[in-house]
Amino acid sequence: MADQRTYINFVLDEDLKDGEYDIPSKASNVSATYSHQFPDSGWNFHAVSGKLTIIEIDLPNQRIVANFDFKAPAREEGQPMVDLKDGKIDISGPK
Repeated sequence: MADQRTYINFVLDEDLKDGEYDIPSKASNVSATYSHQFPDSGWNFHAVSGKLTIIEIDLPNQRIVANFDFKAPAREEGQPMVDLKDGKIDISGPK
């Protein structure tokens, strides 16, 4: 199991401000992906609905504080959908 990795990736416009954004959003270029990687394969689940609430953002200084929820459909029949709730991001840039 140590060879498995799980990632949550966000794509954000560089000019986003504090506020609430739909996931996905073409208007504000916000998207999210849940990825689960195995040694020889991986799965990517692309969000089809959700919200990203940015509390603080300063991309030049690599600072973001935000909350998120999103859902991504199953990749194959019989698999569960990805449903992430009450997610939190708190990233401080280099000191």
